[in-house]
Amino acid sequence: MKLIAIPGWACEQSYFDFIPGVKCFDWNFYSKGSQKPEAFLQSEMTEDFIFIAYSLGSLYIDEASSSPFCKGLIILSGFNSFCGQNNEDQKILDSIQEMNLNLKSKPAKVIAEFQTVAGSPVLEHNSYNIAHLAQGLDILKSKITQTELSHLPILLIRGRQDRVLHPKVAMQLARRFPNAEQHCLRNEKHDLSQSTEVHALINKFLEVHNV
Repeated sequence: MKLIAIPGWACEQSYFDFIPGVKCFDWNFYSKGSQKPEAFLQSEMTEDFIFIAYSLGSLYIDEASSSPFCKGLIILSGFNSFCGQNNEDQKILDSIQEMNLNLKSKPAKVIAEFQTVAGSPVLEHNSYNIAHLAQGLDILKSKITQTELSHLPILLIRGRQDRVLHPKVAMQLARRFPNAEQHCLRNEKHDLSQSTEVHALINKFLEVHNV
């Protein structure tokens, strides 16, 4: 079965390297590409697949699950709507606006600060695609997932030490999918790619569902 993945904001395709055989979307934050997540999914959803998402990538649950070929979801540090119910959390909106303004003058600092808070390795680049980084922040402000999924196997994993997602935001997704296999890991942060416990949970999920 095919594995299709969308990583989070300011992530490279290498985020999902810990999952063998995964086809990962490139946000092009550090390159000149222009493909959109929707176009990527449409081009890849041609046979049975499991959709894997981290953080911002979880906002594409609806697009992936709408395909008759979708056979399951794995969501790491996921959420329905980053800015809270109806996108009315002014504190988070203000924070995103500040990041957007600072991207123009000091992108390396903004990204390094975000990656540090997320618990990710700090990635250094010679240039940044500011337009695409800003578009990613706009997605965080505006996009909401709505699909109710009771028919698909779903694995939800988040870290209790997550400093990017407030627990109430993460729990919105958990409440939408009460039948999902859910794990809140005591010692993990927002970035779960380095966690051996997460690797084991994903491998078990894929084994159970014949991947």
